[in-house]
Amino acid sequence: MALQSTGAISLNDIHVEAGGTTDTEASLNDSDIRGLIGKLGLNPNSFNEYYGASSSLYSSTLTEGSSSGNYGYYKHDLGNLGGFSDFGSMSSVDASNIQTNAKVGYIQWSNAFTIGCRFLLDAPSSIANSGWTTLSIGSTNLSRANATGFQNGTSAASNTQGYFAEWRWSTSIIGGTYGPFSGTNGTTFTVTIT
Repeated sequence: MALQSTGAISLNDIHVEAGGTTDTEASLNDSDIRGLIGKLGLNPNSFNEYYGASSSLYSSTLTEGSSSGNYGYYKHDLGNLGGFSDFGSMSSVDASNIQTNAKVGYIQWSNAFTIGCRFLLDAPSSIANSGWTTLSIGSTNLSRANATGFQNGTSAASNTQGYFAEWRWSTSIIGGTYGPFSGTNGTTFTVTIT
């Protein structure tokens, strides 16, 4: 979650955003804190530079859609290979901070799958099972380490650049009728990847 854009900001706020533990020792010169705003070396920095800073690799607004019992966001450019139409939308699909030129192909939930929730990245080169730790959809946090399946390959319904990687979390991990989604088209969620 990004730091606030106005009002009082504390070193503790900045430290926690950078991945530190609340109320532990930190300084504006710590490399993880400087990294939030891209300050290298000993270039001067100040509190006002941290407004809006985020440790997220990716952030977008997902507007929920649905098709044939599937919920969330799904976009493919190779025809109706998944048995359902495109649904939902994202304010940004650019996931280049995770992998160069990567795009989000889908963030999808289905009770029809024992999989439950699926997340796909599409890129022009092979994608490793690394580079990020948590996919957050609203208040639901999905750990990459807890994904019950990881696929990496060169073809998929949402694959348009040559390579894809898909992570899956089972319904037993997430639970609920719609997983992290509401079951109502048009509901919005903040999606972040850290």
